[in-house]
This record gives sequence, structure tokens and C-alpha cells, in this order.
Amino acid sequence: MPFGPPSGFGPRPASPIARIGAAVTLAAGLIVLFCSLLNLYTVTVTPSAADTSNYNDIPSGTVDVGIGFYNVAPLPAPVTALAIPLLMLVAALTALPGVLGRGAQGALVSAVAAIASTLLSLVLMIANPLPSVELSGKLATDFSKETNFSSIDDLVSRVVDVGPGAGLIIALIVGLLGSVGAVLSYLQIGAHKPAGAPGPVGPVPPAPGAPYGQPGMGFTGQMPRIADGPLQPGQPGPGGPGNQPGAW
Repeated sequence: MPFGPPSGFGPRPASPIARIGAAVTLAAGLIVLFCSLLNLYTVTVTPSAADTSNYNDIPSGTVDVGIGFYNVAPLPAPVTALAIPLLMLVAALTALPGVLGRGAQGALVSAVAAIASTLLSLVLMIANPLPSVELSGKLATDFSKETNFSSIDDLVSRVVDVGPGAGLIIALIVGLLGSVGAVLSYLQIGAHKPAGAPGPVGPVPPAPGAPYGQPGMGFTGQMPRIADGPLQPGQPGPGGPGNQPGAW
């Protein structure tokens, strides 16, 4: 009789599609990590765009400034930008067991981390990293007279152009691919998961003609009933039909 774990127990081999999805997530995490060395935002300043009747000697030309993921000065990056490469790194590390074919270990964590990184990249793609400045009172009136702009934000939007950098664009695209791979891997692992563990094995009935109590032949642990005193005429003995297990 072969021995071993019953059906439904033990590690389950990952399907090829699940391993491919995990490999895509692993590669995406590493790519985003290295691409975080590129610019998060690119800032283009055009001083001549602020030329008014009061200031007609502003030279033409532009100033290009790159804001990196890890910049502190002069233009610090949003703190939330650091979470993008970190989340993708977590997704890559938790997808490694899936690449090695170790089943569902870390598949859910990898999918959640990759999706969170992609959503954060999308939010930073839409958001404006520049602060908003408002003037009031006489200061706002004098500013409008001198510059012909209603507010500082109006001046900044005219002079400064902020757009997503190469690092943020790559992080969004690659993070989206990694999220698809992680979700696909998780769904494939869930599809191959067994419905449940096998139920308890029922008692094995004794084989016909086998001695009572023989191991593996349905021994229940109960001794046959022995009649008190000598057997009376017509009373069945220990092996008779009236003293079989289940007869009382």
C-alpha cells in the first residue's frame, strides 16, 4: 500500500501562465527601480513669456530643470514619489516564488503592490507639483499693476511649464504591465486551487470470512459480548449470529 500525503495537500506546481505573469512582474519591478534614477518631472521656464509693458528687456530663451525621484533641493520631489519604486520592488520580490514555481506564495501581495504603484504613478502624472501662492490686500493690487497678472499662480502658469519626466512615464507604463502580470498570476493560481481537503475516511467493513479484529479488516475496538455463565441450549456462542458487532 503506497504511503504519502492525501490528495489536495502539499505544494501545488504553478501553471506556465502563472510563472510567466510572475516573471513579467519581477522584470517590471526591476525596470521601475532603475528608471527611478531618471527625472520625475521636467520643468521648463520661459522668462520672456512674462514680458509686459513694464518689463520689455527680458531676454528670450528657456531654462530646463529636472526633478528626480530622490531630489531634495532646489526643487524637492513629492514624498509620495518614493513609494513608486519601493512598491514595485516589493512586487518584484514577492513575485520571485511564483517565477520559481512555488505556487501561491506572495502572489496576492505582489498584485496589490504593483497596482498601488501604478495608481500612484497615474496620480502624480496628473497632479501639479508646484505650490499654490495667493496674495491679498494692497500686495495683490500692486502685483497686478506691475505685472498685469491677476495672481502669482497666473504668472507661474504662463512662465513655468511642468510635465512628467521620463522616469514617471516609464514607471506608469511598466507598472501597468507588471500589474497585469501579477493579477494574471494570482488568478491562474486561484483557478488551480483545489476545492477543499478530502473528507474523513469512513470505517472499512470487515472482509467476508476474515477473523474478527484482524488489523485493516474493520476492527472497531469493541470486544464481542460474552454470555454470563454456561451457555444455555439454543443460546448463540461468541462467534454466533447474535454476537456479531452491530447486533446490539
